[in-house]
Amino acid sequence: MKFEAYLEEVLPADTTFEQVKQVLDGRGWTWVQRIPAAEGQFLEEIWLVDGNRGAVRYIRDHFLDVSILRAESNVDLMVGGILNELEPLLHTFRLLTLMKMGDAADPRERAFALCGMAAIGERFYAGIFNALKSAAGDPDPRFRELAVRCISRYPWFQFIKVLQEVSARETVPELRESQLALIDGIRQHGKRGI
Repeated sequence: MKFEAYLEEVLPADTTFEQVKQVLDGRGWTWVQRIPAAEGQFLEEIWLVDGNRGAVRYIRDHFLDVSILRAESNVDLMVGGILNELEPLLHTFRLLTLMKMGDAADPRERAFALCGMAAIGERFYAGIFNALKSAAGDPDPRFRELAVRCISRYPWFQFIKVLQEVSARETVPELRESQLALIDGIRQHGKRGI
C-alpha cells in the first residue's frame, strides 16, 4: 500500500527500538515488515495503524545516528494526528523544536539537534541552514566534521559558499578534503531554490 502524505519526528537519543515496539504493539497496531539496514538503506520497521488510517515507520538512520518515526497516510492531516497520539508516549522531537535546540550550550544536545534537523528536514529552512552554517565554522573540529555529515544529507546550494569559506581556513587536512568533496557533490546533486 502506497501512502501520499507523511510527517517525520525524531526520537530521543536514548529511546530503544524495543521501547518503540512496545508502544506501537501496545496500541494494537499491526507490525507488517522489516527492511534491514544496508549501505544505501536505513533499517525500517513498519506498522499499520488501526482503522486503515495509515502506517508508522521506525527508521534507524545509522549515518547520522538518529531514530525517526514517520507517519504515513492517504489523508493529509492524519499524519499529524498519528504522531500526536505517540508523542506523549515517546516524547518525539518536531523540526521546530530541533531548530530551537540547534544552538544549545550542551554539545550533546546541539549535536543531536543538528543530526535530527538534517535527517528530517526536506525543504530549505533558515533555522536549519543557520545551525549547520554555525557548526561548519565552529572552533571545535568535531562540530565541523558533524556539519559535513549533516550538510551531505541536507545539500542545498546555499552551503557551497559556506563550505568554500570554511575550507579556506580549515586546519585539519582530512576535514578540508571532506569539505571540498562536499562542495563538488552539492554542485552535481544539490538542491536548488529557497
